[in-house]
Amino acid sequence: MKIYLLSQTVNNDWDTFDSCVVFADDEESAAAISPSAHLCEWAPAEKVSVEYLGDAREGAQAGTVVCASFNAG
Repeated sequence: MKIYLLSQTVNNDWDTFDSCVVFADDEESAAAISPSAHLCEWAPAEKVSVEYLGDAREGAQAGTVVCASFNAG
């Protein structure tokens, strides 16, 4: 399991997420994770920038959003 920083600039208005840190098996899986499935729009996976940060701790679950940056308005 790996840790990735995801960022996007497609939806960059108020009440949107611009980035998040997630646990995922690979970059493709990471790009498909949204910081919030119900609150706000997130960019399509092909528009999400993915940066590998390191290895996750044992027991980390794929798809977990560790933290996120939300631009409230």
